[in-house]
Amino acid sequence: ERILTNKLKSLNINIERKVELKTFTQNKFQVESVVKSSKGEEIITSTYLCACDGDDSLIRRILGVKFFRRSFHRSFFLADSAATATDDKNKISVYLSRQNASIVQPLTGKNELRIMGIVPPDSENKENLSFVNIADEVTAGSQLHVDEISWFTVYKVIERIASHIRQGRTFLIGGAGHTHSPAFSHGMNAGIGDAINLAWKLNCVLKGQTSSKILLTFETERIAFAEKLNRYSDHLFHFISGRSFLGGLCRSFVIPLSVKMFRNFRFFRNIFSKFFSQSSVNYRESLLSDGSTGKIRAGDRLPWLKTDTFDNYTSLNGLEWHIQIYGRVHSNFNSVANFRGFRIYEFEWGVMAEEAGFAKDAFYLVRPDGHIALCDLQQNPSVLKQYLNEWDIDYSQKLKSELTAEKFQPENLI
Repeated sequence: ERILTNKLKSLNINIERKVELKTFTQNKFQVESVVKSSKGEEIITSTYLCACDGDDSLIRRILGVKFFRRSFHRSFFLADSAATATDDKNKISVYLSRQNASIVQPLTGKNELRIMGIVPPDSENKENLSFVNIADEVTAGSQLHVDEISWFTVYKVIERIASHIRQGRTFLIGGAGHTHSPAFSHGMNAGIGDAINLAWKLNCVLKGQTSSKILLTFETERIAFAEKLNRYSDHLFHFISGRSFLGGLCRSFVIPLSVKMFRNFRFFRNIFSKFFSQSSVNYRESLLSDGSTGKIRAGDRLPWLKTDTFDNYTSLNGLEWHIQIYGRVHSNFNSVANFRGFRIYEFEWGVMAEEAGFAKDAFYLVRPDGHIALCDLQQNPSVLKQYLNEWDIDYSQKLKSELTAEKFQPENLI
């Protein structure tokens, strides 16, 4: 949060704290939000409104968007403690057994640990449950010695997906649109993914670099991702944390074995890393995705390729549409791309590029978020022109556009 706050300050955007949204209305042209602060109530007029207000989102409720839910049967706990552990205090520790699973995370203070885990079955229905009631079962088989509990809570995991995450000029991001199990920090990563997906599209639209219809793809891309996340990782979490014999076997045998494979074999480490980090997310079914060059399809995340002479990810620092070609750029294709204001990055063709999945002399139109929007084996200029015309993408205007100062004010986005 400090990193993001400092970045905004460098852009002359200050975050206003202790400001409450009371209500809002929207029409085809703008959004009017009523907010309350220490100065009283005021109306803010903006072009768009983004709901980042969590699973109890006021904005979602005002919109009347349905929030479908599914609860896990088991209860979970969180506890902040003064405790000691013989394990490395600077690392997260995981303790597993047939009946329970708990995670111990170091906090900032000396001997301060956060303990997260499954409430033992015999204690789930107890009234006024405290950590004392479950301490023996939670710490059994671990190197954990709890001296004092400063905070303790019990909760049930509820996964939800909204029927829509866009309505008019209002967008639902993260927990406001979908919630997930706490497994692998997928909920947090999904929210960040939503923000990135929407931010670059809004940026292009507000700067007049593309048609506003590109905003339609925010919902289709991110709802599809949220549903897939629920189908796989959330169901896996439900299975692992369940009371069944197979769930217990998974905790006591399968997961420890998987961790060993993760540590010792690069192949499994790559699979797990892509799954946990969500870096394997693709938008192949998106309306924005078109084309294939064999191993790589439009919608895929751009494969990372670093050699002794170049790093293809340095081109992503510009956060803009651009074209990558591995091999030689054809003159007629170069003319069309330059006319539309696109940067072309020409990389040397070689064995490493081929192993990464790239095709020689093919072109890859890369979105600002690092996913491939369009690819073609032949560098056909008409393929590029047709795509850019369909989405009204034109970077040649970005320096010529006489946009009003108002368009670049923070009020365009709440």
